[in-house]
Amino acid sequence: MFRIGSVDCIEYAKICEKEGVSEFPAYKVYPPTPIPAFAFENDKSKAIDTDALKKSAYKFIGNRVIDINSNNIDAFI
Repeated sequence: MFRIGSVDCIEYAKICEKEGVSEFPAYKVYPPTPIPAFAFENDKSKAIDTDALKKSAYKFIGNRVIDINSNNIDAFI
């Protein structure tokens, strides 16, 4: 699951200062701790590349696929 939020850096300047946001728009990915947040770099002259942004975030999601067989079907259900 991803959560997406936005901050008005004029009204909430302290948040943007704390997070190191100095130009707009800015995109940051906050992986599960203890992995630190990182800025997603997007060409400012173009619309955001949402596929590239998703790819940056997806690498932090573990594989939760379960192979179901006759030995574990009851536990799965």
